[in-house]
Parts: sequence; structure tokens; C-alpha cells
Amino acid sequence: MAIEITEERKIELLANFIENPAIYKFRDFKEIRDIIVNDYRDDYDILEKIFINEKSRQLLSSTKLLQTIATNFSNGSFEFILDEKSDDIFFFIKQFNLHEDKFFTNTFMIASLEFLSYIMPILDKEVVNTEKVNSHDTQIESLYIFFERIISKLKLQQADQTKYQNLFNKIEQLFNFNNYKNASIWFRFYFYFRDKKKFTNSIESNVISHVSAFIRTAQNPKLLKEVIESVLSVEDFVSVANNYLNELYNRCTATPDFAIEFYSYFDETKKQNLLESWVSNNSNNAKKVIEGINNDIPDKINLGTKIITRANSLNNNLNEK
Repeated sequence: MAIEITEERKIELLANFIENPAIYKFRDFKEIRDIIVNDYRDDYDILEKIFINEKSRQLLSSTKLLQTIATNFSNGSFEFILDEKSDDIFFFIKQFNLHEDKFFTNTFMIASLEFLSYIMPILDKEVVNTEKVNSHDTQIESLYIFFERIISKLKLQQADQTKYQNLFNKIEQLFNFNNYKNASIWFRFYFYFRDKKKFTNSIESNVISHVSAFIRTAQNPKLLKEVIESVLSVEDFVSVANNYLNELYNRCTATPDFAIEFYSYFDETKKQNLLESWVSNNSNNAKKVIEGINNDIPDKINLGTKIITRANSLNNNLNEK
């Protein structure tokens, strides 16, 4: 007859393994690790005890355990037990991140591509597209750390290219959704693919073109700047592709608030051209831009000449003159 072990007794036995490793043989830990994979991979209390510090992870956790958990999510066999699916997902993201690099084998990282493809739409629906997003900053940061670890270290084989492409496609959809509605969350995930060159496809060029479109459609220059700086400085951003600097410049010639926000990132020639274009096109907006850039004018004499010339052409509009 099988003996039923209470939850308290399971925790006691686990603590005994962790606190007294010297009294057990190496094969004992191999056997208990296999039992954990087979029977306790969804026991949150047990897993927290195992993952809590490096000593317990080395003894009782395993790449096989992490991979099994990730695979169970992506193949739909995982049974969610917390209030929201996102709660379960964030729990495991946190636990994965606790593990040292040695646990992140390429096999686990390949499995994580499918895991990420599965969980991203769930998180977008339950967290990003709800009022909960502001209260989940820490969890979303943890997700990004895990995502970055996987993509940066992954060695992609031919047979697994589709999995990588599928994850990229999922994140591209989330970034593009509803005219970049959630770009403040998904931009850095999407932009991270820009230079990885894991295999030959159109990913890098897609990133360039879609980010360029994102700049063209952005309505709030301060928010656009915040989104960019969630990844890297504006100076570094515009050096990634000439398109980005050109797109920003075009926005600055069309919208005064963009000109004020991004003026400092242009060289002296572009600054001067930008100011002169506003003087030639719209005197009121030109005044707003010049006041907004705190008198940072490369060539004041030439700009003054442009202003006089513009004023002389406004004989029929005395207020603007």
C-alpha cells in the first residue's frame, strides 16, 4: 500500500536534502531531481524552495526541469492555478531568471523560443491592454531580462529557425498593434532583434522599416523619446540607421513640438536648416521653436536675415509681420 506524504513532510524531506548534502550519494540527487521533474514541476511551494538560492539550485534543480516547464506551457499541457494566467507566467519567469547561466543550455533556450511565443499574447491581453500594466513594471522588466538572455545566447540551428521567426512575428504583431498602441512596452523587445543575425531572413530590414514607420506615426514627441530611451540613448539610436535620423528630422520640420524635443540631436547644419525652414513656412511656429531651443542657434546672422526677408514678404499680413 502506498504511503501518502503530507505537504509538510515533503518540505521536511526537501530541506533535509538541501541542508545535509554530504550524507547522500551523488546518485541520490540525480534520482530526486528526476522525481521533481516528473512529479513536482508544477508544485509552486516545492519549486520556490528549490530555486531560492544557488546551493539548492545546484543540488535539486536541472535544465531538464526548466525545459519541461517551458515545454508544458508551449504545448498547452500546463495547468494554470493562480488567479490569472499572467500570474503563473510571471512566477516562472522569475524562477527561470534566478538560475545561473549553466542551466541555460541551448536546448532549453530553443524550448524557450516556443515558450515566449506562447506567453507573449497572454501577457499582452491580461496585462499590457489592461489597467494593470503600471503595477507590473517589475514583472515586465523580469520578462525582458529573460527574453534578452535567451536571444543573446541562443545558437540557432537550421531546424529551429522557424521557432525564432515565429517569436519575431509575434512580437512584431504586438509592437504594430493598433497603430503602435503599446509601443512603450513592446518596442524594446522588437528592437532587440535589429542586429542579432541569427539566420538569413528579413528580420533586420523589417525592424528598420517598422521602426521608421513608428517614428512617422508617433503623435507625442516626449513619449517617443521615452520609448527610444527605454533601449538606448537617442544619440545611439540615430546611429543605428540613417533612416531614423531622417525620419526624426522630417517630423521636426512638420511639428513644432517635435522640433523642440529633438533639436539638440542634430548637427549644426541640420539645426540651422530646421530653423530656417520654420521661418520660411510659419512665423508663429518659428517663434515657438526658437524660444523652445533656448537660443541654441548655429548662425544667428543668417537666421536673422531669413527673418527679415520673411517679414518683408508679409505686406498683406501685418499681425504675422
